[in-house]
Amino acid sequence: MEITLADQYYLKAVASYPWQIDEALENLNYALSYEEEHAQAWCLQGEIHMYSLKNYKKAEISFNNALRSDLNYVDSYKHLILLKIWMGQHAKAFELIDYASNIEVMNQATMLGLKAMIFEVQGRFKAAQKILIKARLLSLDYDTIDWLKNISKRIKDKQKMHKKAIK
Repeated sequence: MEITLADQYYLKAVASYPWQIDEALENLNYALSYEEEHAQAWCLQGEIHMYSLKNYKKAEISFNNALRSDLNYVDSYKHLILLKIWMGQHAKAFELIDYASNIEVMNQATMLGLKAMIFEVQGRFKAAQKILIKARLLSLDYDTIDWLKNISKRIKDKQKMHKKAIK
């Protein structure tokens, strides 16, 4: 398979991010000018807007463009779902999780971890912990397991604070 000009500029953007955001965005603009439906470029642009620039509207637009370009590009779902959680759009996040969970190559443990985060935000700590157990059983790598353990620890800390607050 041949690497296109869009792929080359995307890879330059990946190499620049997160240390040189302006350079990464410039390379993403070049990538998208060569291939308007480059899902990876749209997704990385969304990540930059979400995590670095805190421009959630532009991030949402970028993730949606990534999904329009390739419905099977799984990274777009993960970041868009987290963005929906941050924005308090829990019903939409659940819909996206349900849809994304049916994608063949989707990491199911990650989808369950995101679902647990929604329950966490809603104060449904026991439901979140139950889902995290299932997610850890489905995990295939230590990075995901560590991420899930951190979510679980955070929820346990919140449960302790909640018990103290109601005494």
